[in-house]
Amino acid sequence: MKIVRILFIIIILLATIAFGTLWWYTSPKIPRLKSDVPIEYRIGWWAYQEAVKLDELDSNIVFGNLSLFNSTSIVEFKLKGTLIYKNSWRPYIKSVHITERWVSTSKQYRVGNIFITPIIAVKNDDTYSPPMSG
Repeated sequence: MKIVRILFIIIILLATIAFGTLWWYTSPKIPRLKSDVPIEYRIGWWAYQEAVKLDELDSNIVFGNLSLFNSTSIVEFKLKGTLIYKNSWRPYIKSVHITERWVSTSKQYRVGNIFITPIIAVKNDDTYSPPMSG
């Protein structure tokens, strides 16, 4: 009887190891996140937002194998535009504020909205002068 219990425990352990190994090999591998600037999730006071003019927004789904067990996707955003501010104050993108929310549509679908706000800061630079608008 003691041998049956030991064999039962060994079989359970082997089955657990086999299942864990199978799950590890078949689960999606999420790539590491990367960003050129820090990402903010809290609201703050952003005093220099008038310095930015966005011309283009590109998005690319880096990882998005959504399923019952995976609700994570990684989306890459590229913002293109110009930064113009006063003489001797060079604007730069300090960080990016990102927020998301789910919205229900009239057909009972849920749509995810992602809001991206570049946070502009300025630094004193006597060599900076804004380009002439033409």
